[in-house]
Amino acid sequence: SKDKNNRGKNHFRAIPIKATDKQGNIIFTFESSGEAQRLNNFNKQSVRDAVRGKLKTYKGLYWSYNEKSA
Repeated sequence: SKDKNNRGKNHFRAIPIKATDKQGNIIFTFESSGEAQRLNNFNKQSVRDAVRGKLKTYKGLYWSYNEKSA
């Protein structure tokens, strides 16, 4: 059964993402697009579209998956 408390990094489909400026400086990192919506009121579908390349930028930032080193 799905647990509604599994949000952010605890959600089984959560993928860390980052937002960078034009120079490549990391401005934001989030555990998921849902976290970006909850914390900064970003539209999670627009964040997903930007990460996947459907949008070039969102809110003036470049979005991508955040490959963290373990």
